[in-house]
Amino acid sequence: MKDTRLNIQADLDAILKIGKINSEVEHERAIMFYRQLRLIVKEHPELAHKRTELQGLIQAYEEKNWMNGDVSDELIAESDAAEAIIEKERIFFAKRKELIKHKLKELSLTQQDFGTILGHSSKSYISELINGICSFSMRDFVLIHGLLNICFEDLIPTSRIALERNKVVATVHKINPDLKINEETLELLAAQ
Repeated sequence: MKDTRLNIQADLDAILKIGKINSEVEHERAIMFYRQLRLIVKEHPELAHKRTELQGLIQAYEEKNWMNGDVSDELIAESDAAEAIIEKERIFFAKRKELIKHKLKELSLTQQDFGTILGHSSKSYISELINGICSFSMRDFVLIHGLLNICFEDLIPTSRIALERNKVVATVHKINPDLKINEETLELLAAQ
């Protein structure tokens, strides 16, 4: 999966579909999914094949980039930055998971009940969604926001936007050097 294809809700299936890890961020994200699957596979053994497939992708990436004895300072810096990004995501997903579970408990709803309300009949799929393995759809976010009264800021991770920030700014300047952009918020401002 190329960095340009990373979207706000990249998930395990996307990594597996591409069949290759191409960056440190993808590598760190794959490791995070691999760890999460370790816990989930106990409850949902049907996911074991995904974990095995992911392990192969991680090993192939590490053999290509880290075990050739020629690790550059640039790769180390990229790895450190990727670790920081993924740690922020991990914290975000853990907080979101706890918020959802707390609200469900208050309402005496099970995850399966909640999945049914959202239109997801598979118990393992709703578990993957809540655990951050798979991505909620925008429809899911709107329903969760309404049903559980959870703020969008607590539902939708915005940390991945930081990965795209420099590319967006450069592209805007390339398209129209006179167009202004707030590099913090990415708001486009009319040229004066």
